[in-house]
Amino acid sequence: MAVIAQAALLLVAVALGAHVVYGLLAPLLPSLLAIGFVMALAYWLILRR
Repeated sequence: MAVIAQAALLLVAVALGAHVVYGLLAPLLPSLLAIGFVMALAYWLILRR
C-alpha cells in the first residue's frame, strides 16, 4: 500500500513540476523560436558568402 502511495506522490510531483516548467517556458517559447530563426538565418547568410 505504501508503494502505491509513494508512486502516486511521485506522479503528482512530476506532473506539478512539468506544469510549472511549462508555465514558465510557454511565454518565452515564441521569442526563443524567433531568436533561433534569426540566428539560423544569419548563420546561413554568412556561410553562403
